[in-house]
Amino acid sequence: MKFFTGDWLKDPRLSLCSPAARGVWMDLICRMHELDQSGELSGTIEELSRLTRCSTVELTHALSNLQNKLAADVTNRNGVVTVICRRMKREYIKRENDAARQRRHRAVTSKREQTPDYDSDSDSEKGLERVREFARGKGIGGKDAEWFYWKGRGNGWTNGGRPILDWKATLTSWHRAGYLPSQKADGGKPKQIDPNQQRKDDEYELFMRQRQERKEQQ
Repeated sequence: MKFFTGDWLKDPRLSLCSPAARGVWMDLICRMHELDQSGELSGTIEELSRLTRCSTVELTHALSNLQNKLAADVTNRNGVVTVICRRMKREYIKRENDAARQRRHRAVTSKREQTPDYDSDSDSEKGLERVREFARGKGIGGKDAEWFYWKGRGNGWTNGGRPILDWKATLTSWHRAGYLPSQKADGGKPKQIDPNQQRKDDEYELFMRQRQERKEQQ
């Protein structure tokens, strides 16, 4: 726990409190940090007195002093006392907000991998260009790239009724398996390919699906 001695000494509200109240306040802050670092501590007077290693009378006087001098937020509802350290509470809320932003960022990143239309489902040109660009890097022809895009878009980016988890991996897999239009022999069947390739692709699709399910459960 970071302890800023300058802030402790310069806080005018805390300076107005009695030495006993400041000692109890220090114990309360330490307990807040040890428990969940939320800047909030709740309990009965008896429970809080045990946590702060003082008598109930001493704790009651200290809390009253802290509340009257506005050094801490203290509430009592139905015998449950809640004490809040405003600075620690602000830092806790900031950490929670930062964590929420990171989760949203990971969700957006996951969606970007899932479909090339991640930023605008209505703008097909952007999604199609992403597929073309990726296909060029993999040595896949433009017509195959367009076929893949419109097929995926038409099916709601599903494959066999299940959502595609990674469109780039799916396109690469279909290319390796010989499923793209330019790769098919007469009769519409894929050309001769590695007999183990389909098993490898299925295992990869299963791995990606399981990884997505684990992310959703977190």
